[in-house]
Amino acid sequence: MRWIAPARVGDIELGLPTAHAGPLGAKLVSDADPLVMPLPHGPMRGHAVTPLHALAPRAAAKDARLHPLLSLVDVFRIGRARDRQVAAAELRAWL
Repeated sequence: MRWIAPARVGDIELGLPTAHAGPLGAKLVSDADPLVMPLPHGPMRGHAVTPLHALAPRAAAKDARLHPLLSLVDVFRIGRARDRQVAAAELRAWL
């Protein structure tokens, strides 16, 4: 995912929590500010991560099962090696 759909971390915006700020946050270690998928009326402020698709944040806000999966994908896109290992284990558990 890092090479197919690279992510850019941008300015502070409102959005849905993702990567280490998302549903897997308890299992991932982070020393940075929270990351979010930009969404105009999102519940959290953080550094915006370019979404996998332009409609992904809105779809994730409406679907409780999709949000954790997109957050997991963002871990693969921007996470460190240890974070990607944790995300891989979580993905195996989902499958």
